[in-house]
Amino acid sequence: MTLLVMGLGGLGAVVAYGATWVTATVPVFAGEPTPTRIVELTGSMLIPFGSAAGWVGLASMAGVIATRSWGRVGIGIIAALAGAAAGVPALAFLLSRGPLVNSALKGDEALSVQGNAWWLIAALSGLAVMVSGLLTARFGRSWSAMSPRYERERSDQPGGSQDGRGQDRSGSLQMWDALDRGEDPT
Repeated sequence: MTLLVMGLGGLGAVVAYGATWVTATVPVFAGEPTPTRIVELTGSMLIPFGSAAGWVGLASMAGVIATRSWGRVGIGIIAALAGAAAGVPALAFLLSRGPLVNSALKGDEALSVQGNAWWLIAALSGLAVMVSGLLTARFGRSWSAMSPRYERERSDQPGGSQDGRGQDRSGSLQMWDALDRGEDPT
């Protein structure tokens, strides 16, 4: 469940930062009230690193699946930091909308500004990634890992290796090892 929340939170942050957060009406000529043009600002235009933090949160889900033990702790911490990097600036947008919009307009002064709730979705998505990252860092070491079936089997392991029917596969593994070394086993 934690990985699902992490993945959905990362995806939500990526989508939210790509959406239009603000629509501003800006004069075409400086100092003249008319004519005007409409400028749409996405979350990535206002907070450039927010979308990248969402991608990190999304990639963390795959990292947790592929690692074990302390690797999961590290990835959980990275995911928590990425979630904070995506969520906190989105919340700060609520308080500092004016300066962010003016800096994104690059010198143009907006006559009117209309916003929507994409910043809230980005904040909630960042929070979801942050919490799931903290849970992964705390409890991830005890979660089950990928089956040993996906790890490379070695013929030098005690007891040899066996396939699912209990038959010894060390001979075929020795042939594959010979191919890996560049030798012809035939």
